[in-house]
Amino acid sequence: MYGTLAYATARRMNEIGIRMALGAQREQVVAMVFRENAQIAIAGCGAGLIAAVLASRVLASFLYEISPRNPWVVLFSIALLMAIASAASLLPALRAARIDPMAAIRCD
Repeated sequence: MYGTLAYATARRMNEIGIRMALGAQREQVVAMVFRENAQIAIAGCGAGLIAAVLASRVLASFLYEISPRNPWVVLFSIALLMAIASAASLLPALRAARIDPMAAIRCD
């Protein structure tokens, strides 16, 4: 997850450099990158939730003394994945906020 989010952020370094050259603050850049990565993580959790509900009969054979549709387990899983996604997107967001705008523009 970290690698994918870092790669997606690195591909946008020119755009981020231009935003910073035009006056965007570092906090705004971190919030923008973090928000976009969170949207990707939310979409992934939604798709995974749908797949888990559809595959619940198959998953039932792997679970011991718990229902595959237990709401607490589902909520805990989603919360854990969102926490991991937040941690994975924090480092690329901080790295994007530290770039030099002139170096990012000269890259092309």
